[in-house]
Amino acid sequence: MPVPRRTATLLCTAALFGCSGQPLSDVAAPDVLAPRLAASDEPSGPSADGHVNWINPITLDEVHRSFHAIEKDGVVEGNVVQHNKVSGFWYKGDINCLRLLSPNEAVLSGPVRESSNSALVGQTVIFRVGDGGEGSDDPPDRTSGLNVQPVGSPIDCKTFVNPVFTPIEGGNIQVKP
Repeated sequence: MPVPRRTATLLCTAALFGCSGQPLSDVAAPDVLAPRLAASDEPSGPSADGHVNWINPITLDEVHRSFHAIEKDGVVEGNVVQHNKVSGFWYKGDINCLRLLSPNEAVLSGPVRESSNSALVGQTVIFRVGDGGEGSDDPPDRTSGLNVQPVGSPIDCKTFVNPVFTPIEGGNIQVKP
């Protein structure tokens, strides 16, 4: 059975280094075979991210939401995408506000960029998430519906917390202080 060219090259290289009398730890590997990645020295701040599937208890619609937000040097950057399966409603937005309520709970908000409801574009959406943990005995992760504020409203994640908090049916939320 023929040996593929790449496998043969790797075997020959290994044999060559093995016969050199030099320990492999002392042999300099070319950067092409083992690129050295620069480690980030930037400290990262609080973050919240995840994907959730849940039933909105008010509309009874099946909701799918993916989001990510991180704070670096006092600036929050992130995005969110949501699709409600039954109604067909969807939106994509930025997240520019992140507030931790506890080490495992956060409120996020930001403007809508695109939506199936064009009247929503530019408005601020606010939602809350809770990380229940990763163990099988931990409580389920939770999320809220959207609170929508008109363009120019001073209300965002720093000033509003949605009181309705529902366990998710699928997905995972990570909140990191």
